[in-house]
Amino acid sequence: MITKVEFERVFLSSPSIHVMFVATIQGFPSEKHLQIAIENAVNHFDMLRCRIETDYKGECYYVPCEHVNIDIEMREWEGEEGSNLQTLVNEQQRKPFNFKKGELIRFIVFQNEQITKLVVCAHHLAGDGLSYSYLIEKIMTNLMLLEEGKEDEVYNIKKTYPVKVLGEKDFPSDVKIGPLHRFIFKNINKKWNERQRHFNYDDYLNMFNKFWEERKTRVITAKIRGNSLDKIIQLSKKNGVTVNSTLATTLLKAFDDKITIKFAASVREDGDKGMGNYATVISINHCYDKNIGFWDNCKKVHKMIHKELRSNKSKYFGLKFICKFDASLLTAMYFHAFSDYTNKVAEKIGELIGYIKPKKGLFISNLTKAKIADKYGSYELKDLTFYSPLAPSVNTMLSVATIGHTMVLTMQYDEKLADTHNDIFYNAIMDLDNLEVAGDLEYDLC
Repeated sequence: MITKVEFERVFLSSPSIHVMFVATIQGFPSEKHLQIAIENAVNHFDMLRCRIETDYKGECYYVPCEHVNIDIEMREWEGEEGSNLQTLVNEQQRKPFNFKKGELIRFIVFQNEQITKLVVCAHHLAGDGLSYSYLIEKIMTNLMLLEEGKEDEVYNIKKTYPVKVLGEKDFPSDVKIGPLHRFIFKNINKKWNERQRHFNYDDYLNMFNKFWEERKTRVITAKIRGNSLDKIIQLSKKNGVTVNSTLATTLLKAFDDKITIKFAASVREDGDKGMGNYATVISINHCYDKNIGFWDNCKKVHKMIHKELRSNKSKYFGLKFICKFDASLLTAMYFHAFSDYTNKVAEKIGELIGYIKPKKGLFISNLTKAKIADKYGSYELKDLTFYSPLAPSVNTMLSVATIGHTMVLTMQYDEKLADTHNDIFYNAIMDLDNLEVAGDLEYDLC
Protein backbone atom coordinates (compact mmCIF):
# COMPACT_ATOMS: atom_id res chain seq x y z
CA MET A 1 0.00 0.00 0.00
CA ILE A 2 1.27 3.47 -0.91
CA THR A 3 1.48 5.80 2.10
CA LYS A 4 1.85 9.58 1.99
CA VAL A 5 4.82 11.06 3.84
CA GLU A 6 3.36 13.67 6.21
CA PHE A 7 5.33 15.80 8.69
CA GLU A 8 8.48 13.75 7.90
CA ARG A 9 8.44 15.45 4.47
CA VAL A 10 10.71 18.10 6.02
CA PHE A 11 13.41 15.40 6.44
CA LEU A 12 13.54 14.31 2.79
CA SER A 13 15.92 16.90 1.34
CA SER A 14 17.97 17.68 4.42
CA PRO A 15 21.68 17.14 3.67
CA SER A 16 22.33 16.03 7.26
CA ILE A 17 19.77 13.41 8.12
CA HIS A 18 21.54 10.10 8.83
CA VAL A 19 20.72 8.17 12.00
CA MET A 20 23.41 5.80 13.28
CA PHE A 21 23.62 3.06 15.88
CA VAL A 22 26.59 0.99 16.96
CA ALA A 23 25.64 -2.19 18.82
CA THR A 24 28.52 -3.87 20.66
CA ILE A 25 27.77 -7.59 20.80
CA GLN A 26 29.59 -10.11 22.96
CA GLY A 27 29.98 -13.08 20.64
CA PHE A 28 31.21 -14.13 17.21
CA PRO A 29 28.35 -15.08 14.86
CA SER A 30 29.39 -16.26 11.41
CA GLU A 31 29.16 -13.97 8.41
CA LYS A 32 26.40 -16.19 7.01
CA HIS A 33 24.36 -15.98 10.21
CA LEU A 34 24.81 -12.20 10.33
CA GLN A 35 23.59 -11.81 6.77
CA ILE A 36 20.55 -14.03 7.33
CA ALA A 37 19.72 -12.35 10.65
CA ILE A 38 19.96 -8.82 9.22
CA GLU A 39 18.10 -9.49 5.97
CA ASN A 40 15.21 -11.26 7.67
CA ALA A 41 15.01 -8.60 10.38
CA VAL A 42 14.68 -5.92 7.68
CA ASN A 43 11.95 -8.00 6.03
CA HIS A 44 9.85 -7.70 9.20
CA PHE A 45 9.45 -3.94 8.62
CA ASP A 46 7.56 -2.79 5.54
CA MET A 47 8.96 0.74 5.81
CA LEU A 48 12.50 -0.54 5.23
CA ARG A 49 11.36 -2.12 1.97
CA CYS A 50 10.00 1.06 0.40
CA ARG A 51 11.28 3.65 -2.01
CA ILE A 52 10.38 7.33 -1.74
CA GLU A 53 8.55 8.73 -4.75
CA THR A 54 7.66 12.38 -5.40
CA ASP A 55 4.66 13.49 -7.47
CA TYR A 56 4.34 16.59 -9.65
CA LYS A 57 3.18 18.66 -6.64
CA GLY A 58 6.20 17.73 -4.56
CA GLU A 59 4.25 15.38 -2.27
CA CYS A 60 6.15 12.25 -1.26
CA TYR A 61 5.08 8.67 -0.69
CA TYR A 62 6.39 5.42 0.75
CA VAL A 63 6.01 2.99 -2.15
CA PRO A 64 6.58 -0.76 -1.53
CA CYS A 65 9.43 -2.36 -3.51
CA GLU A 66 9.20 -5.91 -4.81
CA HIS A 67 12.82 -6.45 -3.82
CA VAL A 68 15.35 -4.36 -1.89
CA ASN A 69 19.08 -5.03 -1.91
CA ILE A 70 20.35 -4.72 1.66
CA ASP A 71 23.87 -3.37 1.87
CA ILE A 72 25.84 -5.37 4.48
CA GLU A 73 29.57 -4.64 4.51
CA MET A 74 31.96 -6.86 6.46
CA ARG A 75 35.12 -5.02 7.51
CA GLU A 76 38.29 -6.14 9.15
CA TRP A 77 38.73 -5.18 12.79
CA GLU A 78 41.34 -2.42 12.90
CA GLY A 79 41.11 -1.68 16.60
CA GLU A 80 38.89 0.95 18.17
CA GLU A 81 40.26 3.68 15.90
CA GLY A 82 38.96 2.01 12.74
CA SER A 83 35.49 1.44 14.13
CA ASN A 84 34.98 4.43 16.43
CA LEU A 85 31.93 6.60 16.02
CA GLN A 86 33.65 9.76 14.85
CA THR A 87 35.40 7.92 12.01
CA LEU A 88 32.14 6.23 10.99
CA VAL A 89 30.02 9.36 11.24
CA ASN A 90 32.32 11.46 9.07
CA GLU A 91 32.49 8.65 6.53
CA GLN A 92 28.83 7.69 6.41
CA GLN A 93 27.15 11.11 6.61
CA ARG A 94 28.89 11.98 3.33
CA LYS A 95 27.29 9.01 1.57
CA PRO A 96 23.75 9.92 0.47
CA PHE A 97 20.97 7.35 0.36
CA ASN A 98 19.35 6.68 -2.99
CA PHE A 99 15.87 6.73 -1.46
CA LYS A 100 14.26 6.87 -4.91
CA LYS A 101 15.46 3.30 -5.45
CA GLY A 102 14.60 2.00 -2.01
CA GLU A 103 17.93 2.57 -0.25
CA LEU A 104 17.02 3.72 3.25
CA ILE A 105 19.42 1.67 5.38
CA ARG A 106 22.86 0.03 5.32
CA PHE A 107 24.94 -2.05 7.72
CA ILE A 108 28.65 -2.39 8.54
CA VAL A 109 30.05 -5.22 10.68
CA PHE A 110 33.41 -5.32 12.51
CA GLN A 111 34.54 -8.46 14.33
CA ASN A 112 37.38 -9.86 16.37
CA GLU A 113 37.45 -13.18 18.24
CA GLN A 114 35.17 -11.95 21.03
CA ILE A 115 33.30 -8.84 19.95
CA THR A 116 31.01 -8.00 17.03
CA LYS A 117 30.26 -4.36 16.29
CA LEU A 118 27.11 -3.91 14.26
CA VAL A 119 26.75 -0.46 12.69
CA VAL A 120 23.32 0.61 11.45
CA CYS A 121 23.16 3.73 9.28
CA ALA A 122 19.78 4.90 7.99
CA HIS A 123 17.88 7.80 6.51
CA HIS A 124 15.64 9.46 9.11
CA LEU A 125 12.62 8.80 6.87
CA ALA A 126 12.98 5.11 7.75
CA GLY A 127 12.38 5.71 11.45
CA ASP A 128 13.27 7.46 14.70
CA GLY A 129 15.82 6.33 17.29
CA LEU A 130 13.48 3.91 19.07
CA SER A 131 12.68 2.25 15.75
CA TYR A 132 16.28 1.14 15.30
CA SER A 133 16.47 -0.34 18.79
CA TYR A 134 13.55 -2.59 17.79
CA LEU A 135 15.32 -3.49 14.53
CA ILE A 136 18.43 -4.44 16.53
CA GLU A 137 16.24 -6.51 18.86
CA LYS A 138 14.94 -8.47 15.85
CA ILE A 139 18.49 -8.99 14.51
CA MET A 140 19.64 -10.29 17.90
CA THR A 141 16.63 -12.61 18.17
CA ASN A 142 17.41 -14.00 14.71
CA LEU A 143 21.05 -14.61 15.67
CA MET A 144 19.90 -16.52 18.76
CA LEU A 145 17.48 -18.66 16.71
CA LEU A 146 20.16 -19.41 14.13
CA GLU A 147 22.60 -20.42 16.86
CA GLU A 148 19.93 -22.80 18.20
CA GLY A 149 19.44 -24.34 14.76
CA LYS A 150 15.97 -22.82 14.29
CA GLU A 151 16.57 -21.34 10.85
CA ASP A 152 12.98 -22.03 9.75
CA GLU A 153 11.68 -19.68 12.44
CA VAL A 154 13.90 -16.91 11.11
CA TYR A 155 12.60 -17.26 7.56
CA ASN A 156 8.99 -17.88 8.54
CA ILE A 157 7.75 -14.28 8.81
CA LYS A 158 4.06 -14.58 9.65
CA LYS A 159 3.38 -10.88 10.14
CA THR A 160 5.22 -7.69 9.25
CA TYR A 161 5.03 -4.23 10.77
CA PRO A 162 3.09 -2.01 8.31
CA VAL A 163 4.12 1.47 7.19
CA LYS A 164 2.66 3.97 9.65
CA VAL A 165 3.07 7.73 9.68
CA LEU A 166 2.16 10.39 12.19
CA GLY A 167 -0.18 12.90 10.55
CA GLU A 168 -2.86 15.46 11.28
CA LYS A 169 -5.40 12.73 12.00
CA ASP A 170 -3.26 11.77 15.01
CA PHE A 171 -2.95 15.25 16.51
CA PRO A 172 -5.09 16.06 19.56
CA SER A 173 -8.22 18.11 18.80
CA ASP A 174 -7.20 20.88 21.19
CA VAL A 175 -4.15 21.74 19.05
CA LYS A 176 -5.61 24.36 16.73
CA ILE A 177 -4.26 26.65 14.05
CA GLY A 178 -5.40 30.24 14.65
CA PRO A 179 -6.45 32.80 12.00
CA LEU A 180 -3.05 34.55 12.00
CA HIS A 181 -1.20 31.33 11.22
CA ARG A 182 -3.78 30.38 8.58
CA PHE A 183 -3.13 33.73 6.91
CA ILE A 184 0.64 33.07 7.00
CA PHE A 185 0.21 29.62 5.39
CA LYS A 186 -2.10 30.93 2.68
CA ASN A 187 0.12 33.90 1.87
CA ILE A 188 3.39 31.96 1.74
CA ASN A 189 1.96 29.05 -0.27
CA LYS A 190 0.38 31.48 -2.74
CA LYS A 191 3.67 33.32 -3.29
CA TRP A 192 5.51 30.02 -3.69
CA ASN A 193 3.00 28.66 -6.22
CA GLU A 194 3.53 31.72 -8.41
CA ARG A 195 7.22 30.97 -8.93
CA GLN A 196 7.81 27.50 -7.54
CA ARG A 197 10.53 25.15 -8.72
CA HIS A 198 10.84 21.40 -8.39
CA PHE A 199 14.19 19.71 -7.77
CA ASN A 200 15.20 16.21 -8.88
CA TYR A 201 17.50 13.66 -7.25
CA ASP A 202 20.56 14.87 -9.21
CA ASP A 203 19.90 18.39 -7.88
CA TYR A 204 19.76 16.91 -4.40
CA LEU A 205 23.11 15.14 -4.85
CA ASN A 206 24.77 18.38 -5.94
CA MET A 207 23.38 20.26 -2.94
CA PHE A 208 24.25 17.37 -0.60
CA ASN A 209 27.88 17.23 -1.76
CA LYS A 210 28.29 20.99 -1.58
CA PHE A 211 26.96 20.98 1.99
CA TRP A 212 29.63 18.47 3.11
CA GLU A 213 32.57 20.00 1.25
CA GLU A 214 33.79 22.05 4.20
CA ARG A 215 32.05 20.38 7.14
CA LYS A 216 33.31 17.84 9.60
CA THR A 217 31.61 16.57 12.73
CA ARG A 218 33.33 16.11 16.06
CA VAL A 219 31.95 13.23 18.13
CA ILE A 220 32.78 12.46 21.78
CA THR A 221 31.33 9.57 23.75
CA ALA A 222 31.23 8.63 27.41
CA LYS A 223 30.09 5.27 28.76
CA ILE A 224 28.71 5.19 32.29
CA ARG A 225 28.25 1.72 33.66
CA GLY A 226 27.55 -0.53 36.60
CA ASN A 227 27.24 0.89 40.10
CA SER A 228 27.90 4.41 38.86
CA LEU A 229 24.86 4.34 36.59
CA ASP A 230 22.75 2.85 39.38
CA LYS A 231 23.87 5.63 41.72
CA ILE A 232 22.95 8.40 39.27
CA ILE A 233 19.53 6.81 38.80
CA GLN A 234 19.04 6.53 42.58
CA LEU A 235 20.15 10.12 43.23
CA SER A 236 17.82 11.41 40.52
CA LYS A 237 14.87 9.50 41.99
CA LYS A 238 15.75 10.66 45.51
CA ASN A 239 15.55 14.28 44.34
CA GLY A 240 12.32 13.78 42.41
CA VAL A 241 13.77 14.21 38.92
CA THR A 242 14.55 12.03 35.92
CA VAL A 243 18.01 11.07 34.69
CA ASN A 244 17.20 13.12 31.59
CA SER A 245 16.73 16.23 33.77
CA THR A 246 19.99 15.45 35.58
CA LEU A 247 21.90 15.21 32.30
CA ALA A 248 20.33 18.43 31.01
CA THR A 249 21.30 20.28 34.19
CA THR A 250 24.93 19.14 34.08
CA LEU A 251 25.20 20.40 30.51
CA LEU A 252 23.38 23.64 31.31
CA LYS A 253 25.93 24.24 34.06
CA ALA A 254 28.82 23.40 31.73
CA PHE A 255 27.59 25.86 29.05
CA ASP A 256 27.61 28.60 31.73
CA ASP A 257 25.12 30.72 29.80
CA LYS A 258 21.41 31.09 29.11
CA ILE A 259 20.68 28.67 26.29
CA THR A 260 17.77 26.95 24.59
CA ILE A 261 17.66 23.20 25.20
CA LYS A 262 15.46 21.18 22.87
CA PHE A 263 14.35 17.66 23.71
CA ALA A 264 13.11 14.87 21.45
CA ALA A 265 9.87 13.61 23.00
CA SER A 266 8.31 10.32 21.94
CA VAL A 267 4.59 10.22 21.14
CA ARG A 268 4.74 6.57 20.08
CA GLU A 269 1.87 4.35 21.23
CA ASP A 270 2.76 1.87 23.97
CA GLY A 271 3.65 -1.51 22.52
CA ASP A 272 4.31 -0.24 18.99
CA LYS A 273 7.60 -1.78 17.86
CA GLY A 274 7.38 -0.80 14.20
CA MET A 275 9.53 1.57 12.19
CA GLY A 276 8.32 5.16 11.98
CA ASN A 277 8.85 8.69 13.18
CA TYR A 278 7.01 9.31 16.42
CA ALA A 279 9.20 11.98 17.98
CA THR A 280 8.31 15.60 18.46
CA VAL A 281 10.34 18.43 19.97
CA ILE A 282 9.85 20.51 23.10
CA SER A 283 12.18 23.23 24.38
CA ILE A 284 13.12 25.28 27.42
CA ASN A 285 15.19 28.45 27.70
CA HIS A 286 17.16 28.62 30.91
CA CYS A 287 20.37 29.55 32.70
CA TYR A 288 22.05 27.65 35.53
CA ASP A 289 21.63 29.54 38.82
CA LYS A 290 24.98 29.61 40.65
CA ASN A 291 23.33 30.90 43.82
CA ILE A 292 21.59 27.59 44.54
CA GLY A 293 22.76 23.98 44.62
CA PHE A 294 22.84 21.49 41.77
CA TRP A 295 19.71 19.56 42.77
CA ASP A 296 17.69 22.75 43.25
CA ASN A 297 18.71 23.74 39.71
CA CYS A 298 17.82 20.27 38.52
CA LYS A 299 14.33 20.49 40.06
CA LYS A 300 13.75 23.77 38.21
CA VAL A 301 14.84 22.22 34.90
CA HIS A 302 12.72 19.11 35.55
CA LYS A 303 9.65 21.23 36.26
CA MET A 304 10.12 23.22 33.04
CA ILE A 305 10.56 20.08 30.94
CA HIS A 306 7.49 18.36 32.32
CA LYS A 307 5.35 21.46 31.93
CA GLU A 308 6.12 21.28 28.21
CA LEU A 309 5.52 17.52 28.08
CA ARG A 310 2.05 17.96 29.59
CA SER A 311 1.11 20.49 26.92
CA ASN A 312 -0.37 19.10 23.70
CA LYS A 313 0.30 22.44 22.04
CA SER A 314 4.02 22.25 22.90
CA LYS A 315 4.28 18.69 21.57
CA TYR A 316 2.12 18.84 18.45
CA PHE A 317 1.82 22.42 17.20
CA GLY A 318 5.19 22.37 15.43
CA LEU A 319 4.31 19.17 13.58
CA LYS A 320 0.94 20.57 12.53
CA PHE A 321 2.62 23.82 11.48
CA ILE A 322 5.01 22.01 9.11
CA CYS A 323 2.18 20.01 7.50
CA LYS A 324 0.47 23.22 6.31
CA PHE A 325 3.20 24.32 3.90
CA ASP A 326 3.52 23.27 0.29
CA ALA A 327 5.65 20.12 0.18
CA SER A 328 7.97 21.35 -2.58
CA LEU A 329 8.66 24.50 -0.55
CA LEU A 330 10.11 22.36 2.25
CA THR A 331 12.64 21.07 -0.27
CA ALA A 332 13.36 24.52 -1.68
CA MET A 333 14.38 25.93 1.71
CA TYR A 334 17.37 23.55 1.80
CA PHE A 335 18.39 24.48 -1.74
CA HIS A 336 18.17 28.18 -0.93
CA ALA A 337 20.37 27.67 2.11
CA PHE A 338 22.95 25.22 0.74
CA SER A 339 23.14 25.63 -3.03
CA ASP A 340 23.33 28.44 -5.61
CA TYR A 341 19.52 28.61 -5.80
CA THR A 342 17.95 31.72 -4.25
CA ASN A 343 14.32 32.35 -3.42
CA LYS A 344 12.91 34.77 -0.82
CA VAL A 345 9.89 32.58 -0.05
CA ALA A 346 12.17 29.57 0.56
CA GLU A 347 14.33 31.76 2.78
CA LYS A 348 11.26 32.87 4.74
CA ILE A 349 10.02 29.35 5.38
CA GLY A 350 13.48 28.35 6.64
CA GLU A 351 13.32 31.20 9.17
CA LEU A 352 9.76 30.37 10.21
CA ILE A 353 10.24 26.70 11.01
CA GLY A 354 13.84 27.05 12.20
CA TYR A 355 15.37 24.15 10.26
CA ILE A 356 18.27 26.01 8.64
CA LYS A 357 20.35 28.42 10.73
CA PRO A 358 22.12 26.90 13.75
CA LYS A 359 21.34 28.52 17.08
CA LYS A 360 23.41 28.53 20.23
CA GLY A 361 22.09 25.82 22.47
CA LEU A 362 21.66 22.10 22.79
CA PHE A 363 19.42 19.33 21.47
CA ILE A 364 19.02 16.21 23.63
CA SER A 365 17.70 12.95 22.21
CA ASN A 366 17.54 10.42 25.04
CA LEU A 367 16.10 7.00 24.19
CA THR A 368 16.15 6.23 27.94
CA LYS A 369 16.63 2.57 28.86
CA ALA A 370 16.00 0.43 25.79
CA LYS A 371 12.82 -1.61 26.05
CA ILE A 372 14.64 -4.62 24.66
CA ALA A 373 16.61 -7.46 26.24
CA ASP A 374 20.40 -7.39 26.50
CA LYS A 375 20.92 -11.20 26.41
CA TYR A 376 20.00 -13.47 23.50
CA GLY A 377 21.22 -17.02 24.09
CA SER A 378 25.01 -16.88 24.18
CA TYR A 379 25.01 -13.37 22.68
CA GLU A 380 24.87 -10.22 24.77
CA LEU A 381 24.32 -6.58 23.83
CA LYS A 382 27.06 -4.90 25.85
CA ASP A 383 26.15 -1.35 24.86
CA LEU A 384 24.29 0.76 22.29
CA THR A 385 25.77 3.96 20.92
CA PHE A 386 23.26 6.28 19.27
CA TYR A 387 23.97 9.11 16.84
CA SER A 388 21.02 11.38 16.11
CA PRO A 389 21.66 13.52 13.02
CA LEU A 390 23.22 16.91 13.57
CA ALA A 391 20.58 18.79 11.57
CA PRO A 392 21.57 22.11 9.93
CA SER A 393 19.65 24.04 12.61
CA VAL A 394 21.29 22.23 15.53
CA ASN A 395 24.45 23.64 17.08
CA THR A 396 25.14 20.80 19.52
CA MET A 397 23.50 17.40 19.91
CA LEU A 398 23.56 14.96 22.83
CA SER A 399 22.29 11.47 22.01
CA VAL A 400 21.79 8.97 24.83
CA ALA A 401 21.07 5.23 24.82
CA THR A 402 21.01 2.80 27.74
CA ILE A 403 20.90 -0.98 27.76
CA GLY A 404 21.58 -3.33 30.63
CA HIS A 405 23.91 -1.50 32.99
CA THR A 406 25.56 0.81 30.46
CA MET A 407 24.50 4.29 29.37
CA VAL A 408 26.33 5.83 26.40
CA LEU A 409 26.37 9.61 25.99
CA THR A 410 27.31 10.86 22.53
CA MET A 411 27.91 14.56 21.99
CA GLN A 412 28.34 15.84 18.46
CA TYR A 413 28.99 19.29 17.01
CA ASP A 414 30.73 21.03 14.14
CA GLU A 415 34.50 20.62 14.42
CA LYS A 416 34.85 24.43 14.40
CA LEU A 417 33.38 24.40 17.93
CA ALA A 418 35.87 21.86 19.27
CA ASP A 419 37.90 24.34 21.35
CA THR A 420 34.92 25.15 23.60
CA HIS A 421 32.71 22.07 23.29
CA ASN A 422 35.34 19.50 24.21
CA ASP A 423 35.58 21.29 27.58
CA ILE A 424 31.80 21.58 27.93
CA PHE A 425 31.34 17.82 27.59
CA TYR A 426 34.29 17.04 29.85
CA ASN A 427 33.00 19.43 32.54
CA ALA A 428 29.52 17.90 32.34
CA ILE A 429 30.96 14.41 32.88
CA MET A 430 33.02 15.70 35.80
CA ASP A 431 29.86 17.12 37.35
CA LEU A 432 28.27 13.68 37.10
CA ASP A 433 31.41 12.36 38.77
CA ASN A 434 30.92 14.84 41.62
CA LEU A 435 27.39 13.51 42.18
CA GLU A 436 28.82 10.03 42.72
CA VAL A 437 29.42 10.47 46.44
CA ALA A 438 30.10 6.76 46.99
CA GLY A 439 33.21 6.67 44.82
CA ASP A 440 34.69 7.46 41.44
CA LEU A 441 32.38 7.39 38.44
CA GLU A 442 33.03 4.44 36.16
CA TYR A 443 33.20 5.84 32.66
CA ASP A 444 35.19 5.86 29.44
CA LEU A 445 35.62 9.24 27.77
CA CYS A 446 36.86 9.24 24.20
